[in-house]
Amino acid sequence: MFHEGVPLGDILIPKGEEELEEGDEEDESERAVLNFRKYGGNKWPNGVVPFAIANNHYNNAQRATIYNAINDYNAKNTGTRFVPRSNQRDYVMIFSGNGCYSYLGRIGNQQALSLQRNGCVHHAIVQHEMIHAVGFTHEQNRPDRDHFVRVLWENIPREWHSQYRKGNSGDWVTTTNYDYYSVMHYGMRAPGTGRRAFQILRGGIDERYVGQRGGMTGLDVQKIRNAYR
Repeated sequence: MFHEGVPLGDILIPKGEEELEEGDEEDESERAVLNFRKYGGNKWPNGVVPFAIANNHYNNAQRATIYNAINDYNAKNTGTRFVPRSNQRDYVMIFSGNGCYSYLGRIGNQQALSLQRNGCVHHAIVQHEMIHAVGFTHEQNRPDRDHFVRVLWENIPREWHSQYRKGNSGDWVTTTNYDYYSVMHYGMRAPGTGRRAFQILRGGIDERYVGQRGGMTGLDVQKIRNAYR
């Protein structure tokens, strides 16, 4: 989910209201996160996220993995729900692009959610990109993260530094405890070097599961529910 040169790794920023096509180059932005009281238009009305899956992009097993991840997400009572698109104007198009990425929240019209067929079609990665699509960025971008982890900048190549920056506190309202095991947290190893990216500042944390990709945690569910009340 790391993408060199993209400020938050796998998060795209809208360049306009036009329909998105595979292969488009996306503009970047420093805005990292969504506070729905500030960016209300990025919230999905009633928590309903219509989606479509591009034809001929996935084999049957891959489509089953995507649907299983969506069904599991929908069963978790987040206050949001992904539903097959009928004729809705605003919807998420799931397709096999160049890597794993999504827009942050609702941007209007068709918006891309890429799950490259080779490497991204895994249960937790699908849910990771879905959570971006409903409006959340990475856990280590929280404005309060320095109380929980220390970023080891010296171990992270400069081209990846933007992916470890804190979000602006005016853009992000935190409503849950810091979640080391969130499906939205980066792992302990830095891209490009494999060295430690973080020093954990709290006791009792099993570093093996920081950045786990097994699936959503209870806090992942709670933070979405809090935002969509």
